[in-house]
Amino acid sequence: MQLAFDAVDRLVELLEERGGSLSVVEAAVHLFALQSAPEGLACSLVADLVEGDGRLAWHGSAIALASARPDPLLEEAELVVFDLETTGLSARSCHICEIGAVRVRALEIADTFETLVRTRVPLPAPIQALTGIRDEQLRDAPGIGAAVRDFLAFAGEVTLVAHNARFDVSFLDRQLDRLTGRRLAVPALDTAALARRHPPGRPLLALALLRDVRPAVPSRLTRCARDRRGPRPPHRRGPGARGQDAR
Repeated sequence: MQLAFDAVDRLVELLEERGGSLSVVEAAVHLFALQSAPEGLACSLVADLVEGDGRLAWHGSAIALASARPDPLLEEAELVVFDLETTGLSARSCHICEIGAVRVRALEIADTFETLVRTRVPLPAPIQALTGIRDEQLRDAPGIGAAVRDFLAFAGEVTLVAHNARFDVSFLDRQLDRLTGRRLAVPALDTAALARRHPPGRPLLALALLRDVRPAVPSRLTRCARDRRGPRPPHRRGPGARGQDAR
């Protein structure tokens, strides 16, 4: 499954480089390192990738990005900056144990989302030490299906932002594939990748945004502060929202 996810990501990147469309033969040759391929074979190789990803669509016998999205100035954009806590590094064998996010409009925080996630497996000791989350905090938390659906309802069609986004997106895609057979249809802006490509010594507004906004994303630091004040509900969305017992 992870190989399929990687192949789709490469296909999306190739389409973006080529201006949004390419033949099915070109796609198969690029993805599978073939010298050439008949169109029928090429279709059989890439059909599941295209049909299983909301970012892709068929245009006749060509593959294209599903739709052109608006590209506003960052100062005018609406974004959802998010972060996951997980039980380990592998989306195939590990679990999401917390999702936190903030909605940003025109560089101002407009809303927040936070939920613990019941994992049904004990948290490894290093993860407890790193995140500050304890098993007893997860017992009454929503299950992964409810948590992911609530997060996606919060995010809507807005561009997602994360630092090292591929890691977080891989966990979301794993759960979406299990729940719906599809993956995220919205793009994710990776500020770590932007930082690597950006010339040193020049300011990058996207990273400044993350620096200013990410402390508002529920994290182990804010969790520790809350823990000193007392217990919190397992799920919270926005100011004054009440905990939910979704499963």
